[in-house]
Amino acid sequence: MKKSVLILQLMFVAICMPFSLLEANAQECRLRLEKTAISNKNSRNLTIGKRSSFKETVSSNSNKQTSLVTVMSGKTVSLTVDDTEAEILCTKYARSAQLEIKIKSATSGISTVRELSPGQMVDLGKVVKDLSSKESTIDLPNSFSKSKSSGRSGHDYYLYLLD
Repeated sequence: MKKSVLILQLMFVAICMPFSLLEANAQECRLRLEKTAISNKNSRNLTIGKRSSFKETVSSNSNKQTSLVTVMSGKTVSLTVDDTEAEILCTKYARSAQLEIKIKSATSGISTVRELSPGQMVDLGKVVKDLSSKESTIDLPNSFSKSKSSGRSGHDYYLYLLD
């Protein structure tokens, strides 16, 4: 008789338990993506051919965008880094999260894993660039061209684990 009373009490507690406590095991990864457009470039270009030209350019620009991303632990989210789509699988642990960053091409895919604690970040742009570094092309123009550039231009992508 005492066992049946205990079972009924446990069932009553489970039924009356607040919904948020029932979902306590469903963890989510809260991420912040910062995209910074940076352009700081000095260049000189000399072209000799059908049309000869000399061009000197100096430019500087900066712009920052922030996005908040929430994904359930064990699920993926797709982010576009420049022109490359990256899939990020987040696995949440008690005091950290594991991010598997994966890019795919038509014939294959490659991935890497990073473990972050809250407040830490991964340079997502550098990771995606490293993963896709095998793609390159060579073009031979019909004229002679000499260029000299200094500075840098592009985007920085940083992914932070919030909690």
